[in-house]
Amino acid sequence: MNGASPQYPYPSPYIALHLPPASLETVLAGWMLAADVLLPPYPGMAVGDRIIVAWEERLVALPPVTPEQVGLPLLVTIDEPLRTLGGLRDVRISWQVHDQAGLWSGWAPATFAPLRFGGAFAPAPWPEGTAGDGGHAYMIDRMHGPYARMRVEGHGALVGDRVTLHVHATTAAGKQEAWHSPSTSVRRDGQTLDFDVPMQLIRHAVGGQCVAQYTICAPGAEPRHSIRRRIEVIGHAPALAAPGVQQAEGAVLDPLAAAGGACVDVPAWPGLAGDDECHLVWLGMKANGEPTRFEESALGREARDRSGLIFPVPGPEVAELDGGYVRACYRVKTFGNVETSRGTRRECLHTLESDWLDLRVQAINPPPVIAMDDLDNLTPRPFDALKRPFITFIAEKGAWYIRGGKASITPFHGGAFLCAHDDVSALRMEFAQPCTSVRFGYGALGPNGNGSPFHLDIFDAHGNRLADAQHKVPTTGLPGLWVQLDAADYGDRIGTIVLRKDTSHDPRRVTAIIDNFTLTW
Repeated sequence: MNGASPQYPYPSPYIALHLPPASLETVLAGWMLAADVLLPPYPGMAVGDRIIVAWEERLVALPPVTPEQVGLPLLVTIDEPLRTLGGLRDVRISWQVHDQAGLWSGWAPATFAPLRFGGAFAPAPWPEGTAGDGGHAYMIDRMHGPYARMRVEGHGALVGDRVTLHVHATTAAGKQEAWHSPSTSVRRDGQTLDFDVPMQLIRHAVGGQCVAQYTICAPGAEPRHSIRRRIEVIGHAPALAAPGVQQAEGAVLDPLAAAGGACVDVPAWPGLAGDDECHLVWLGMKANGEPTRFEESALGREARDRSGLIFPVPGPEVAELDGGYVRACYRVKTFGNVETSRGTRRECLHTLESDWLDLRVQAINPPPVIAMDDLDNLTPRPFDALKRPFITFIAEKGAWYIRGGKASITPFHGGAFLCAHDDVSALRMEFAQPCTSVRFGYGALGPNGNGSPFHLDIFDAHGNRLADAQHKVPTTGLPGLWVQLDAADYGDRIGTIVLRKDTSHDPRRVTAIIDNFTLTW
């Protein structure tokens, strides 16, 4: 693949279209100690711009742009241009203006300069499924399955030699990945060998390239390397998936569900490296229109160990957005070794941004309303009907009384309670609105009160009977038993309950006593 790069109808989101391609100003030859690359002026060129040139896998930084250079071409000198290029037929050149603000920073379209090389090389490996006659482009949309086939033939290896395939991927974001096959023994002279390269490696290089080469190791001889084959990976690069919030339901985040904080899930991104930086961006808008911002960061090694990241957002950050909304994304900064006049340094090459997650922040299930009634300050007396703020007590059978205080039996809390001495009695309790749960204390007072039975009938708001239940008091007095009724157990909210006591055939002849109601809506 000599000269300019072939054109394919697959735009790459990693290419900065406003950056023109670079050009090589010299002819590469084996005796050269340096090569000059010319970078055309670009729109928005400004003082202080930091520029990085990609010379194959090497990254070379220019000094910051000076006022005198604005609007003019820039010349960069590549020292030892043939270093690490053995076995390549051309050299790939690209460049970028490094974006220090953390926004998008794409690479210029690549150019390819012819390279003269010498030496006894075995033929390059051949990738099946590539486009064109030269086998220099993978159309990723046409690739299916977990592996890509790479064929090695015409290599001249003999029986007993071992062949190893090496594939180096350079992603469009400037990141490096490598894969090496297991060493394969040659069983007959000149045997054709097929290697299965993981398709995931190639998919990571969409918008970038793969370089394939194999090594022949013969007993008692130096390893022999093949010519390298460059493969451009053409296709639509997948966007980083949007984050997720564990406490969200669809497009809504309930601040009550996230009262202890929200957990933002970030999946592992393609080409994840240990020194990648992942930055969570949490942009909120309060109900009054006031914006908020929360940020957190983590390193790629944490995501690699956990197959992703979980960023905690404090509960107060969520609570203040009640009635508003939030937008969340994450940005991944990738790094590489960049050559400078003062040596090599680790520098940010790219900032990738995920899709955004948009959520409304509002209560889905309002907090339960709880009402308590311990019947305090009631005057002891008999009653047929007793109306309280949330409950109406109706004596359906037997004589019911309000008792309490020192003039009567002292209950466990020192207040008032309801009681019936009759052997057979029933008390209906109608609630002001159907409840999700009802709780009250029940006791049996008298000789051997423990073990005394009573029954409960449970009705919905329309008077339909939902269920009945039978209980026995484990101890004498109040509260011998706490009774808890949950509407979820009956399939409908509770509108009315009827407590029935029948000890006419029981030698205990106990007094029913009830108190301390707690209702939940």
